Amino acid sequence: MKLFCKLAVLALISANVSASKLEIGIAELLEPTNSSESFLVFGTDGRIFELEQNRTEDIELVKQAMKEKLNITVDLGELAQLEDTLDTRNIIESVKLTSNEKENFSQEASFENKDRVYGNNALLNDYITDFSSYNDANYYFNRMRTDTRGKSQCYNRAHVWAWELYQNSYQGSRIQVGKIWLFFSRAYVRNYRYKWWFHIAPTVYVEKRLNVLDRKFATGPVFVKQWTDIFVHSSKTCVEVTRYSDYRRYNQDPSQDCIIMNTSVHYWQPFQIENLETRNQSQNSWAEYEVRKAYRNAIGWFARPVGMN
Repeated sequence: MKLFCKLAVLALISANVSASKLEIGIAELLEPTNSSESFLVFGTDGRIFELEQNRTEDIELVKQAMKEKLNITVDLGELAQLEDTLDTRNIIESVKLTSNEKENFSQEASFENKDRVYGNNALLNDYITDFSSYNDANYYFNRMRTDTRGKSQCYNRAHVWAWELYQNSYQGSRIQVGKIWLFFSRAYVRNYRYKWWFHIAPTVYVEKRLNVLDRKFATGPVFVKQWTDIFVHSSKTCVEVTRYSDYRRYNQDPSQDCIIMNTSVHYWQPFQIENLETRNQSQNSWAEYEVRKAYRNAIGWFARPVGMN
C-alpha cells in the first residue's frame, strides 16, 4: 500500500510538472509602456502571458518565433496549477523554440465563393438558424455538452458545439449556428490585467434577434450585450466591425474596451478572418480536419466527432 501511494504521488508530481509546459503560437508581442510593466505575449490560443523585461533572451526568442512563424514551448511554473480563471495571467518562466510551424492556415481552406455571401458582409457566407421561440432555442442550448475540458480553447469548444448542433434538424433544415468573436482591446487588456485577447461562442437567431449560445459562461441563450457584459467589466458597448483591419484599428484605440465581429460557422480561428482580407481566402464549408482537431482539444485526444467515422 505504501509503495502504491508513493507511485501515485510521483505520478501526480509528474503530471503537474508536464502541465506547466505549454506549446503555443505567437499572435502578437505587446511591449511595456513603462519600466514596471511586463511584455505581453498573445498566444494563438487566445491567452495572454506575461514575460518580464529582464528576460532579454526569452524576449528575443519570442520575436524570432513571430518572424519565422514558429511555435514556442513556455514554462509557466507554479501559476499553471491555479484555477483557470478569466483574470489571472500566467507568467512565462522560460521559452524554447520548437520545430513546429505555427498553425496559420487551414489544411482544407476553401476560396471565396461570392454566390454564397449573404449581404455585404463576406464573413457571413452561410445561413444561421432562426428559432421561432426562446423555448425552442433554450431546448437545444440545454442539449449542448458540458464535459469540455477546463483548459480547452474557446474556439475549439465553439466548433464542437456548432458541429453537434449541426447534427440536429429544426423545421426541416439542419441547425446551423453563426459565431461571434469578442476581441479585447490593448487598453482593456492593460487596464484590467486581462488574461484573454479574444473569446468566441456560437450564435443563433431567436425571432430574428441574435442570441449567443455560450454553454460555459451562460445559463441559456442571451442577447449580445448580455454576453459581452459577462467579460467586459466596464460594461461598455463593443464596437462592431466586419473586417479584420478594422479590428486592428479599434484594438489600438485607447477609448475602446472591446470589438465584436460576426461570422459564419465555418471560421474556426482568428487567422482565417484575417486571411479573408489579406489572401481573399474564405471558409465556406465544414473542414473535417478542423472538427477533429477541435474535438481533441475540447473533449480529449481520442474523442470522436459525432457523425464521423
